[in-house]
Amino acid sequence: MSCEMATTKHCIILLFLWLLSATFVFAQTQESDSISLRKSILSMEDQIWVDYPAELVKTQELHQRAIQSSCLSCQASSYKLLGKFFWANGEYPQGMVQFRRAVDLATKVGDRETLAATYDLMGNTFYYQAHYDSALYFFDKALKVYEADKNIQGMITVFHNTSLMFHRKGNFQKTIEYLFKEEQLKDQLPESVHEIEAMGAMGSLMIDSIYYREEIS
Repeated sequence: MSCEMATTKHCIILLFLWLLSATFVFAQTQESDSISLRKSILSMEDQIWVDYPAELVKTQELHQRAIQSSCLSCQASSYKLLGKFFWANGEYPQGMVQFRRAVDLATKVGDRETLAATYDLMGNTFYYQAHYDSALYFFDKALKVYEADKNIQGMITVFHNTSLMFHRKGNFQKTIEYLFKEEQLKDQLPESVHEIEAMGAMGSLMIDSIYYREEIS
């Protein structure tokens, strides 16, 4: 129906319906693009150890896509991912810059999963540099978010990393404390991927400390 044949009122209604439809399609497309982008970012998490130089280039390209998008959650995840690549390569200052950006964005949009995971990575960053007080500070921040969200798998990860930190520090009593916190939680997730890692950490502890062999057994 043309505007010449319709009344002004009808034309306004048709125009409004067209705009409404176009807005809905645009929103749906944006949402679909954001989901696809976020999946791509998450899929890169396991690629760090495959071929670092090549995967870093892919990550940087993905990061550019994210920061050019309107998806703030995607941007937070991409900053965390990029920081993780720097962390894995021992480039701790560069990694921390990305992690702080991830924290800021994740906090802004309420992306608590990215927030907690980034805090955990920040804890690992300090742990690898033997700044144990700072490491524990960020591990605790990650744990609080995971506890509030009842994210058992996330809590297991933090307990595991904290136990490794205390092991590196030489505090075997705390190492055991956090290992068993981890084990208690894994009773709720019997197929947890962390089972083998925890047993490995206990084995390493038994080698380092004869005193605790009997207690671990």
